[in-house]
Amino acid sequence: MQLNNTIFLILSAAILALAAPQFVGNMPTTSPLTTTSGLGPAYPVEGGSNISPSLVSNGTSINLEARGYPARRVRYCQHLNGRGACLNQDLDNKRCYNFLGWWDNQVSSIYINPGLKCTVYAEKACKGRKVEFKAPGITDLQSVGINDQASSIYCSH
Repeated sequence: MQLNNTIFLILSAAILALAAPQFVGNMPTTSPLTTTSGLGPAYPVEGGSNISPSLVSNGTSINLEARGYPARRVRYCQHLNGRGACLNQDLDNKRCYNFLGWWDNQVSSIYINPGLKCTVYAEKACKGRKVEFKAPGITDLQSVGINDQASSIYCSH
């Protein structure tokens, strides 16, 4: 009985050790998780705005007050398959965000919530070469040709 308990404890410890996140490659010398603006790895592009649709009923315009859209969760990771430094961020609907500081040209995997559609761009201000994707995201940005090259992101639902 005591031998069974000992084996069980050893196997449990081994499973826990294997389940813990493991870092691959070099970690950044400055923390990618701290930013001077406090906004996270991406910040909104100035002049960006939410787009609200106009409704027409029987040929007559209806004035509605926009309720806005809830923020959507995006997870950026330094390495493929969600490895390395990762950070969650809530982004406004239909707004372009530039990756801030260290995160610019460092993202290798990106995950988004269901119902969300995002586009990552190789240049700031959501310009240049782009890759569109839906939930759950892209585990390896190299597979779509934009690994460590993303500079901005735009998401909508």
